[in-house]
Amino acid sequence: MARKACEIIFIESAISKVAESGLENLRTKQVADHTGFSEATLFRIFKTKESLLDAAFLYVDKRLSDIVAQSEYLPLYDEMPFEKVLYKIWREVYRHLLDNEEETVFLIRYRYSSLYTAEIRSQRQAYNGSFDKIYDVFDKRFGVSSSTYRGFLINYIFELTLCFAEKVIEGTIQDTEETEERIWRAVIGAAKSFTDI
Repeated sequence: MARKACEIIFIESAISKVAESGLENLRTKQVADHTGFSEATLFRIFKTKESLLDAAFLYVDKRLSDIVAQSEYLPLYDEMPFEKVLYKIWREVYRHLLDNEEETVFLIRYRYSSLYTAEIRSQRQAYNGSFDKIYDVFDKRFGVSSSTYRGFLINYIFELTLCFAEKVIEGTIQDTEETEERIWRAVIGAAKSFTDI
């Protein structure tokens, strides 16, 4: 089996195990057993448990980045009201978070752990360059003065969405159209506090 395919198998196993029992309880033997490969094979690909978890985070995070960067709605900001374009892209991300519960729980646990270092954040830049498309949308809509806030605003919208998605996954709040509308109102309220949408 190709190395890349093995990497993904171990990554997806780690995501599943972290979602099931947490970061601190993760054992590489469990990850390996779950895949049917040996722990020695895992360590030939990932030198440490931390490097496996870092790779798993970047894997999940890139999938989310790609949803935004490749959204069919991005090119429509000249044809549709900006708020509607933002809603359509936001909803794609929100539904992805809810439809991929294990990845979302893993993402939350990783992002709020000591593993989420400045080094990992800098590695995200390799694929977050694709965010240039959405940054262009923000720049064209709000002008240069708002570009100061664009990265912060996009991150803030994502963090808010992630927190609500966690509550839905936990069952604290129900996944209904009304819930989605309330979350969107909170998100757009945050956006409006930084811009003139």
